[in-house]
Amino acid sequence: MNWKHPVSCAIKLMETILISPYGIFRNSMIVFEDDEAEYKKNKCMFAIAPHGTLPLSVWALWHQRCDIFDHVCLFFGSQIGIVPGYRLWTGARGGCMTVTKKNLLKVMGTSQNVALVPGGVSEMLKCEPHAKNINVSIKHKGFVRIAMQQGFDLAPIVMLHENDMYDNPMRDFQLWCYKKTKVPMGLPYYTNKWYLPMSNQKPLRVVVGKRIKVKKTENPTEEQVRPDGARSERRQRGAKQRGCGARATRM
Repeated sequence: MNWKHPVSCAIKLMETILISPYGIFRNSMIVFEDDEAEYKKNKCMFAIAPHGTLPLSVWALWHQRCDIFDHVCLFFGSQIGIVPGYRLWTGARGGCMTVTKKNLLKVMGTSQNVALVPGGVSEMLKCEPHAKNINVSIKHKGFVRIAMQQGFDLAPIVMLHENDMYDNPMRDFQLWCYKKTKVPMGLPYYTNKWYLPMSNQKPLRVVVGKRIKVKKTENPTEEQVRPDGARSERRQRGAKQRGCGARATRM
């Protein structure tokens, strides 16, 4: 990656500490169910789940497997811009945009691969630190519809330790803030067990699913875009196989 931002050295140091294989996310296990060359082909939409408290592990995946994800445009919610350090980092690093339909279609119009976290705020607010149930939202299906309309293949990415990344000591305050302001923020919500604004030290456990071939369909029906219940069972099997204990997905 070419670094042109004036604070690039600070950003590089931050990435080494926070998301490199030698920092917080050491001993990574990233499993690709398809041939890695398939993920480098154009016109693919990566759908990431679950969101977790703050998806720092997504950046760790992008950093540690930059050979695959370096040219994938990562879309994130506008709420991320409220977190000062995160906003500076994403702006300096580049390769990401606020998720809006206009922005998404603009990038997809160039056939560049894209990635997003469909669960968004819904999954963030339901993320219970260290709980055995992993909440995955299935109500957001617009991304599937857009992928079908644009003829983009779909590739699921399952992050298996999102519940363990942050302790969220003031989760009730965060929920109260959201209820009053519709902004999912409460200042200490993104702290680790030492009350520091960074993730707990956890191994990165990720499964990148097979690239699902999608036929371009201008007007997909609701039947075509609805989620497949079998995916829940697959996630549960994967969680046990990849070192996440007896955990289950809850939709």
